[in-house]
Amino acid sequence: MGGKKKSRMGEKKSILIGTNYHPHDWDRERWPVDINLMRDSGFNAVRVGHLCWDSFEPEDGIYTFEWFDEVMDLFYRAGFKVFLDISIHPAPVWVHKKCPGVNIVSRTGTKQASLRRYMEDMADPEYQHYAFRFAEVFIERYKDHPALYAFSMCNEIGSGRMSFSEYSRQRFIGWLKRKYGTIEALNHAWSTQRWCRRLSSFEDIVFPENEISVAMPEARLDMRRFFSDGLVDFMQKFSRIIKRLAPGIPYTTNLYPGAREIGYDYLNSADTFMDYPGMGYYPGFDVDGDMQKYFYTIIKENLNELGKPLWFLEFQTGKEGIWYGPEGYTYMQLMSALLNRGEVFLAWTWRTMYSGEEQFYYGLLGHDGIPGPNLNEFKRAAADMKKLERYGFPYMPEPEVALAFDYESWWFSQFHPGRFKTGYTHLIMNAQKALTDVNVEWNMISMKKMKQAYKLVIIPNHIVIDAETAEAVREYVRNGGCVVMTAETGMVDGNGHAHTSPHPGLLADVFGVRAAGFYRTDMPWSFSEKTERKNNQENVRESVEVSFGDEKVVTDTAYYEVLELKGAKKFAGFTGKDITAVSVNQYGEGSAYYVAVETDRKVLTKTLDFITEKLGIRREIELPDGIQGREISKGQFFLVNTTDHEINVKLPVKGKRVLDAEDFTGEMVLGGYQSELIVSTSNDGRNNV
Repeated sequence: MGGKKKSRMGEKKSILIGTNYHPHDWDRERWPVDINLMRDSGFNAVRVGHLCWDSFEPEDGIYTFEWFDEVMDLFYRAGFKVFLDISIHPAPVWVHKKCPGVNIVSRTGTKQASLRRYMEDMADPEYQHYAFRFAEVFIERYKDHPALYAFSMCNEIGSGRMSFSEYSRQRFIGWLKRKYGTIEALNHAWSTQRWCRRLSSFEDIVFPENEISVAMPEARLDMRRFFSDGLVDFMQKFSRIIKRLAPGIPYTTNLYPGAREIGYDYLNSADTFMDYPGMGYYPGFDVDGDMQKYFYTIIKENLNELGKPLWFLEFQTGKEGIWYGPEGYTYMQLMSALLNRGEVFLAWTWRTMYSGEEQFYYGLLGHDGIPGPNLNEFKRAAADMKKLERYGFPYMPEPEVALAFDYESWWFSQFHPGRFKTGYTHLIMNAQKALTDVNVEWNMISMKKMKQAYKLVIIPNHIVIDAETAEAVREYVRNGGCVVMTAETGMVDGNGHAHTSPHPGLLADVFGVRAAGFYRTDMPWSFSEKTERKNNQENVRESVEVSFGDEKVVTDTAYYEVLELKGAKKFAGFTGKDITAVSVNQYGEGSAYYVAVETDRKVLTKTLDFITEKLGIRREIELPDGIQGREISKGQFFLVNTTDHEINVKLPVKGKRVLDAEDFTGEMVLGGYQSELIVSTSNDGRNNV
């Protein structure tokens, strides 16, 4: 089986591009045909092993690895780097029969058959026994294989279902006992005195959701934390096994922390189980919309200050019911992901599956095994990445700005859709748009676990501010940091209780304001005279104007607050309302800005434009709309045209264009969905490489 694995010390750095491959779907005779086609396409990496535990262990303790040994050897002889998935999610049918606690139980208390993937409770100890036993056997078998480049911690952890089984309820009770200690403390945290729901003992606890109703938000917030902690605990155990049995071998996975049904708090936990950040990349084909341009919110979330480039273990090819996108579009997405700190790009998937739930999710090859247009896009990207790999990739900047994201605020906002009408992730994207407008690099962080020193931190719509988060903000500002916080932040504490002190609650002193109340821009009684109105055929909304001295910004915000200054100074105001729109407060050695509108692109952009200039934060290269670009290393400028039309680009340098091998004299036309690396020539005529 191959040969003894060699150390990676001193191994040449390269950009890795390839595909996901499912050899268990195809006859042996097809394997070398596919591998040769991958190699001829310029691929140098592949991901295998996922979603097929029962192909390796069809029955308890019976292992059939010989077929896969052949697969690994074939890829080794072809020169591929293998990302090897340790396939323990989903679980085989025999595991479901042996482990009753792994089966999903619905909110009605009904056991659900494992009809689709990810229908298991990964926190179940019996399931973990079999899963981790298989992981140990698998790792021991392949850790020294010369084709192995990295392990993958199974597939899309975070995707699945909450299980409301009795097994899960007992773990929930144990989790609550450890957190609160006494039933009195739990009653206080959950406000059970409201509407006669006081608990006499921990055995009274049930899940706060059932077939016909949901309980208090405090209990639901704890429930989300419980399920989150269960997944995090699973991954921590998993990562410890890999590190113990295969020290020095990189590992990652295509995480899914934002999955709607379950998910987990990735930003506060990733450093406890992740090596390289990884993800599946599925932005769709929203050619004229915001998704492609601003999908990088999710990329930044997955990077999570781990200090390493991002591995795209799955990268969109076609889509369910869509054969392929516009010509050049997938190529552009690949090059744009490279610009945004990517290093590994693996197509999902190689050959369109002939069966199963994704049989019409179109891959690089059709059902008949014949290459389609998606392969052309990846081949072209592979050829260009080969030209680029000797330059400043992976691009790993050191941002001076951070954007804070909070899973608990996201969850809490879902409990009160009538109060928090604009979706949390939509508001986060508005903040990203503002950062794009002011043209700065940024990281996404958790305030509780901020690892790097930033000049500026933006905290948008953090509804939940507990004591730990408040102290982190307070300490950061006191020591000279600058914070921009937007409306609705700090409304509730860590239990989910609305603060009985002035909002923004635990941070009112840092920001020097009181949020006395709020208006929505569809409330006619709050309209000012002479302001613009918009009629969307459902209601009339006021376009609120914000004055920054002589400069005006008209925003389409749906919500704004009435601020009372309690030590802070007015930085900007609502025109015609005599209300502060943005305040600034000096606290310790730093500054705290409060923006009284929900996270809004225009108002936040204007505020950040002033602050970044004041703080001397580095601005990136100025480029026309539609062009993404960065100076990835000194004198190396990587450009990506995200539109379908030509755009004229100017840069104050002269040099060489790497991809088309032409001279660059300070100006060029970059075609639709095209990319280029410009390497400037120094005064002595040498290239900056």
